[in-house]
Amino acid sequence: MSIWSFTYVITLPLFVKPLVVVWKKTGSGLDAMVPMLSISTSILSLLTFIG
Repeated sequence: MSIWSFTYVITLPLFVKPLVVVWKKTGSGLDAMVPMLSISTSILSLLTFIG
């Protein structure tokens, strides 16, 4: 296995904060996490494509 197979690990810290917020908040408090989650998901998909 090459190191490129594990590039998704780079994005794991980007998913921790939104996960904590989802556990603590409900309703409109979750709206602030949408941009961060969309950017994190885009980075994850790009890294999956590369690796």
